[in-house]
Amino acid sequence: MKNFFRSTRYLNGLIAIFVVIVGFYLSSGRIPIMPTVLTALSVFFLSCFANIHNDILDRDIDKINHPERPIASGEISIAKAKLYMYISLVLSILFALFIGLRGLLTIVFIIFLSGLYNIYLKKTLLVSNITVGLVTALVFCVPGMIMHNIKSVCIPALIAFYYNFIREIAKDGQDIEGDKKSRRITIPMILGTKQTYLLIFILLILFVPFVSIPFFLHVYGKIYILLMVFAVLDPIFIAFFYIPHNTEGFKKLSVYLKYIMLPIILTIFIGGVEFWK
Repeated sequence: MKNFFRSTRYLNGLIAIFVVIVGFYLSSGRIPIMPTVLTALSVFFLSCFANIHNDILDRDIDKINHPERPIASGEISIAKAKLYMYISLVLSILFALFIGLRGLLTIVFIIFLSGLYNIYLKKTLLVSNITVGLVTALVFCVPGMIMHNIKSVCIPALIAFYYNFIREIAKDGQDIEGDKKSRRITIPMILGTKQTYLLIFILLILFVPFVSIPFFLHVYGKIYILLMVFAVLDPIFIAFFYIPHNTEGFKKLSVYLKYIMLPIILTIFIGGVEFWK
């Protein structure tokens, strides 16, 4: 079990569970126990499948970019990693069978898109970044599909898409050495370090009005915008200017942006609480 969870990058799965809980509340004003549990388990194992599949395919590149990962380091064999991958895939689909046809089809589409990304799309400029953002956004959509209220999760899905698109650029900067040897083409490889940081800064500036739209449209209230400013935007910009703008800084920025996902999701949840009141 320890090796299984080490190979899955389980923090991504836990974030996905949090997204599902928030998604159900946004789409119904409540958190129905059984649909939430089944969907949460499905997306958790979906995340496990996607991450293990990615690490199996990228094991040679990860020896340069992420030598600490158990598959790249050889701590977990390819045969065992494939077993974990297939178990995760089966469990994801198994739990999805009980959440209704709309939810099942959405889960299957995310699985398909994740597999397509791992095999083909991650080698394509911009398409790889867009795909990761789309996969993250679709996790928000699963509860909306199940509850027949997809409109309620459109705003958080768009925020998730945009934010993860930015984070993927930082991750590409972190992985530039291994990507060069694998002949991938990424934004940092084309623009260089300084121009990539400038692009990230511009995208973060544009993120400010982007996350403010729900407030000005009177979808979410004052608590949402205050939390977004002080718990999300301020920490992001402080970190951006604090982190050194060099190749090593990309790793720190990528990790920091990952942890900021939690206050973003919490802020969106509180926005939903304001809405349903």
